[in-house]
Amino acid sequence: MRPPVDVLVIDDDEAIRDLVTAMFAEEGYSIMTVASVDNALEVVERHPPKIIFLDSATAEASAGDVAFVTAYRQSPPPHAPIILFTAVTNAACYAEQLHVDGLLTKPFEVEELLALVRQHTDRTEKPLTEPTP
Repeated sequence: MRPPVDVLVIDDDEAIRDLVTAMFAEEGYSIMTVASVDNALEVVERHPPKIIFLDSATAEASAGDVAFVTAYRQSPPPHAPIILFTAVTNAACYAEQLHVDGLLTKPFEVEELLALVRQHTDRTEKPLTEPTP
């Protein structure tokens, strides 16, 4: 098994994946992204995350999301919290059906996203880094 990552983002939208990757990298977090739940279980087995953001509007039907959450919860612990990360109108209901640990609706405020990550990665302030020229 390889070292854990702070954040795993499962989102079919490449622009969202690029945005959160840049944002988390700037804040000093390690991040992995995948485009679908199809290969997400393999990724979490190799790189256990501290928090998972799951987009409910991926190309797979909701059955894919249910299958991922169920399989992940049945895998050996520890289990990272799963945050539903979505723009769908029935997000709260869908989050309840999936039995996820939280909900972040799109569009979101950057501070909302960072606060969730800090909460689950035990970081309370931005890490000190050398300024880039």
